Amino acid sequence: MRVPLKWLSLALFGALVAVVAVPAFADDVVAFDAAQQVRIGSLVLEPGTYVIRSSSSKENRNVLTVWSRDEEKFFGHVLANYSFWSERIPEDQIVYDEKGDRIIRAWKVAWKGSTYTFSSAPVSTALASRGKAGSVVAAR
Repeated sequence: MRVPLKWLSLALFGALVAVVAVPAFADDVVAFDAAQQVRIGSLVLEPGTYVIRSSSSKENRNVLTVWSRDEEKFFGHVLANYSFWSERIPEDQIVYDEKGDRIIRAWKVAWKGSTYTFSSAPVSTALASRGKAGSVVAAR
């Protein structure tokens, strides 16, 4: 059976568009509620709902941003060690310190079986500026 050149050309074009349209790395995003004051990395957050977002850049996945629920207010950058683990979980998990729930230690990303473990070190201005375009760098 011969495939007309027109159909073969369309199929190749469609495959090319599909490959170009899919980003290599997508942002990881999680929203969480803090019932009391919590610390995440070097940031202290008052009670409320927050969004943590990773960078879509492979080279900068260890700098995360913390935002208000509507992502209008920027709270700062936090450093995290990004690692893979084999277990997939049904939904994202925020992992608190064993001694209480005032310090957030990690964020387990459900859909790809990876973990961000937070560092308490402050993020340098130079490192943070390589983060998401348009984000505000918190002065420390």
